[in-house]
Amino acid sequence: MASVARQTLSAAQYFLNSANAAAQTDLTIFSYNIQAAIVFGRSVTFHLQKEFTGQSEFNAWYGRWQTTMSNDPVCRYFVGKRNYVLKEGHVDFTRSTTVLIAADLTMHGDVGTIVIRGSPWYRRPWRILIEDLVRSLRQWLIQKQKQRAETKLRRATDSTGRTRAVTVIYFEDSPVPDEPAIDLVRQHLDFLEHLVGEAEARWRSILGTS
Repeated sequence: MASVARQTLSAAQYFLNSANAAAQTDLTIFSYNIQAAIVFGRSVTFHLQKEFTGQSEFNAWYGRWQTTMSNDPVCRYFVGKRNYVLKEGHVDFTRSTTVLIAADLTMHGDVGTIVIRGSPWYRRPWRILIEDLVRSLRQWLIQKQKQRAETKLRRATDSTGRTRAVTVIYFEDSPVPDEPAIDLVRQHLDFLEHLVGEAEARWRSILGTS
């Protein structure tokens, strides 16, 4: 028989999987599901305490886990996020989209920089003139590369149908900025998996298992 905490964790994992399935198609559905995963994930520790409090050595055992969780920035982050969702509003996300072409070319957005100088060109030092020339050449090359990529995108779309866009979604205020939201929640649920598994192993007798 599974513990109540295990069932709650399974619900969190279900919503996380649903969020992952929607990540490429619908940001709203993604958001709803990942916030549900956060809420259910946070409830795991509440249900764990309710179910096992009173068992021999539970308080000392859980106290050690509490210390670990309070020192872990990801655990602290999701405590705050759960409270925010329940009391204030929706979680904010950012997203990055990459276009993959025929499995062998990746397109990224480029931002060009234009430097405006105050003095006429004939009064500028040679070093500045050379820097401007190199900068202009680099921007021209980037633009040409982008045009070639766009041409290849059109051809790939027309001839192979293998063009696809991959969207990666992040928490706007993530404690690990380069970690996608899905991976960060999964990391947190994996942590809770260890917590629940250890509790079930220690107090298996009250779950009706041998």
